[in-house]
Amino acid sequence: MSAPNFRICSATSSVSNGVLSLTIPVANTEFYCYGIYNVSSIEVATILVAISDGTTNSYNGQESNSAIEFDITLEDFGIENFPEDKLQVIIYNERPVNFDPAESIGEFITLIDNNGFEAWENVCEGIFNISNNQPPNEGCGGILELS
Repeated sequence: MSAPNFRICSATSSVSNGVLSLTIPVANTEFYCYGIYNVSSIEVATILVAISDGTTNSYNGQESNSAIEFDITLEDFGIENFPEDKLQVIIYNERPVNFDPAESIGEFITLIDNNGFEAWENVCEGIFNISNNQPPNEGCGGILELS
């Protein structure tokens, strides 16, 4: 059974002993991860995973045909505290040439500060996108309970 692109869930991803085992449903086998960022607030542990298939195609809300999988040692990104024993994961699909962490990370942090554990939903629904970014400028994510 496929899942919506970029939507993660506890059936396929988990956090245990400080390691995020992540499965991201994607549209095709060309997707890859090019950036991982800690965008946590004091109240919400959040990791941002930037991915791309190198195209400007939009896939948000469509059913996935593939997945990318990898493990992330959260301590390597400064994530050691998990308020409410949860980790918010935001998946962001944008071509690397259009993603400037120096400009974009602050916008994600503001999103987390303003929306807490619901921030990933704003990305899924297209309510949030990065200023001045080119298509696809989309994503999703989810919340994982620590095990």
